[in-house]
Amino acid sequence: MDKDAGEGLKNRKLVFSLVLIILAFIGTAFFAVNHYIKNVGATNDFADKYEFKLLVYSEKYALTMSSSPGIRISAQCNGPVDKVRYSTTFGSLLTWDIPSGKISDRGKDIELPYETPVYWTPVDGTGLPPTTDKITVKVSILNKHDKLAEKQLDIYYDGSMYFTVQKSPDIKTQETEENLSPPTDTTQAGDTADRQQFIKRVSNQQIQLSSLISYKLPDTLMDSDFSKELGSFGGRLFAYKITGKTEPPGSKKSETAAYGWNAYGGLEIYYSLKCAFEAGNLTRISIPWNHSAYIQNPEPLVGCASPAILAKVSHDLYTAAESANLDSSVKTTSEMWYVFFAKEDSSIQYGIYLNAEIFSKNDIMVLARSVQFKDGAFDNKIQFNGTIP
Repeated sequence: MDKDAGEGLKNRKLVFSLVLIILAFIGTAFFAVNHYIKNVGATNDFADKYEFKLLVYSEKYALTMSSSPGIRISAQCNGPVDKVRYSTTFGSLLTWDIPSGKISDRGKDIELPYETPVYWTPVDGTGLPPTTDKITVKVSILNKHDKLAEKQLDIYYDGSMYFTVQKSPDIKTQETEENLSPPTDTTQAGDTADRQQFIKRVSNQQIQLSSLISYKLPDTLMDSDFSKELGSFGGRLFAYKITGKTEPPGSKKSETAAYGWNAYGGLEIYYSLKCAFEAGNLTRISIPWNHSAYIQNPEPLVGCASPAILAKVSHDLYTAAESANLDSSVKTTSEMWYVFFAKEDSSIQYGIYLNAEIFSKNDIMVLARSVQFKDGAFDNKIQFNGTIP
């Protein structure tokens, strides 16, 4: 074979090899596109057909909020969904057993039965994120472990207090969905007109709490000013008469713990707690806060101006991550005696409490039995003198 013929054969082999490579690439590309159409495209079609949306409460969250352990997220879909998988790029995912008040940290990935909500929290022991970072929570709906569709929500931190969910057509929040009411297992009624106007009028001294409720405090205590940080509709802490302070000497807590959890005691007004009644007696009430638990089973308390229940409650003064870095001598929980008051035909409840390290069970019982409610105290519209605030 001459030299030119050899070169020609070599060139033909090279061209043939290049053709094979190109055909293989085209085949791979075709497979990838076909896979995308069959899978990703199919999941989008499923999401549209069965109206897959994410329900979120609330759109703006801060660690100081005592009504919820985090941003509540759940999937809404009309299709054959039996489980939901959640994952987050930052923070942790929690589950919350409302009756017991127990909150479980499930890490960054969790699979739950459909209609079971998850709570996203920025607390994961690594500190807070940079304000420039986008936090993404992905939500996949499943049927027998097959992923049917996926949505995501993005959360941004303002650098000081609030974590805000970015608005999207795939997300329904209390602010964007008129028919979506805040979960009844929380103590916050949300920034409803009633709540805002009531707090504004009390803060401006247009309404006195004494027009709702009266009571006789232990001789060592006195009332402090109204605070909107307590309960759903505000309240007040009790102060030590000699010092005027609402917290005992040396009492400390994290900034993430709710206001009043290390106080001498206080009064709070709640909205829409879950209550159970038997023969006119209040027999059970859902715990109004996260990071708290009943130490003893609540017991009905007779001799009060309305159905009432007595309970001893433990509050976490620090998160688990914060507690791990504290000296063993630091007290990380507080214990309080609470009496809750409720009526079967009302969404309004009251709570009065005393620090269990200072006051006895008999002290809270005497205080609770001194409580008297005024006309309109349990009105669902928070009416006073016939006027809706």
